[in-house]
Amino acid sequence: MTLTRYGIREWGGCGLIAIVLLMGCWLLGRYVHVALGVLPALIVLIAYGALCYFFRNPHRTPPDNPEFIVSPADGEVRDIGEVDGFDQKPFEGKALRVGIFLSVLNVHVNRAPAAFQVLTKHYRAGKYLDARSKECAKENEAMTIAGYATVNDEDFPMAVRQISGAIARRIVCAAEPGSKWTRGKIYGMIKFGSRTELYLPVDERFELLVKPGDKVKGGTTVIARFNSGKRSNGLVDEDKRFFPPEEEVNGPGSRWDIPGNGCDEATEAVDAGDKSVNANENIDACCNEQNKEQNKVQ
Repeated sequence: MTLTRYGIREWGGCGLIAIVLLMGCWLLGRYVHVALGVLPALIVLIAYGALCYFFRNPHRTPPDNPEFIVSPADGEVRDIGEVDGFDQKPFEGKALRVGIFLSVLNVHVNRAPAAFQVLTKHYRAGKYLDARSKECAKENEAMTIAGYATVNDEDFPMAVRQISGAIARRIVCAAEPGSKWTRGKIYGMIKFGSRTELYLPVDERFELLVKPGDKVKGGTTVIARFNSGKRSNGLVDEDKRFFPPEEEVNGPGSRWDIPGNGCDEATEAVDAGDKSVNANENIDACCNEQNKEQNKVQ
């Protein structure tokens, strides 16, 4: 087991202080009294050992099944539910939230729940309420990364939020917009007690495998399963999978800016029960015309 590099300032700096204190204890024990050197030395070693224990970074191996979405943190699942108004792009309006509480005894590094490309990163200044309270999710200091996760060549929106607590006062997040992270890869940590939230689409393709009260380990415990064989709710436009520039998506003459040619009307007629030959011929004609338009643009 190693120590996380995101805590090198703490365990490295305190390590130097511990060395100086131990040298002082040795001098006290040698030239004054043995007890005056041994007892303080034990206190220093125990205190430094506890600090290193907090910044531990155990090796974790994600499960083999690529459809499994793993926990972004160690701790206890506190709540699961849908939230409205989650405006962290690429989410729009609603998301499924899994809240995980981390005590001071848990490993505090954060890991990518799935293969993940970051699209946005948002810092929110706030309070330092107890991470176990319901208000902390809305009012505490937080860092949120959001983007597209990929499972079996299918993309879907995903976000992870780091929330500080009453003891935690510093959030570390190395993930930046445009960066890519493999499943289980460490991207940051929250120093001391805190909360981590995983956001997934409200979609029938996701099968939750945890419940409130469950103990989880980052990078190994399966939070949900992505059933790629099920039909999508249309939450991800396949043409936008690789984050094309805004002007290429919505600008005049873009590959998605094809003028209307009546296909929608013809399709609606068939859906309404019009099974006439003319209605079906109109759909075929419109589709052929649309393909020609796309070929011209491309």
